[in-house]
Amino acid sequence: MNDVNIKIEEWNEPNLKKLLFLLKNSQGVKLTLSYDGESQYSRNTEARLTGILAGIGIPSHLKGYSYIKTAVELCLKDRSELECVTKRLYPEIAKRYSVDSNRVEHAIRHAIQTGWKQDNKRMKEVLFGYSVGKDKKPTNAAFIATITDHLQLDSEKRIPS
Repeated sequence: MNDVNIKIEEWNEPNLKKLLFLLKNSQGVKLTLSYDGESQYSRNTEARLTGILAGIGIPSHLKGYSYIKTAVELCLKDRSELECVTKRLYPEIAKRYSVDSNRVEHAIRHAIQTGWKQDNKRMKEVLFGYSVGKDKKPTNAAFIATITDHLQLDSEKRIPS
């Protein structure tokens, strides 16, 4: 049996051609795809997340900004976090930042509200479409879910299948 190990940062055209050749011409190939949390992929995802939050108008000095980034990163790793926002997600963020989970919820709500007051309708329309009204901001859970979905869909377009 041939073992093939590929890290996500090694996903380039020459390596993928080698992989396809091995898969086509071999039997009993064991394929392992690995993801290193500090890979170029994760840095790109973090950069896109930062750009989205800046585009919405959420200032980076707000505590809620950091909490939102952490929430989205956790949800990208485990989508089920969105099913229990107040029971699992907020307490996990609170533990990481040594604060109360009520503070996390409030800070995220304040950050979203601050960003929603900014005049950046185009970014909001691209991300949220008609899921929220003109002047109505999304709930914390809806906001985190929408950003997570956007990043996941964007990432799927970038990774060759």
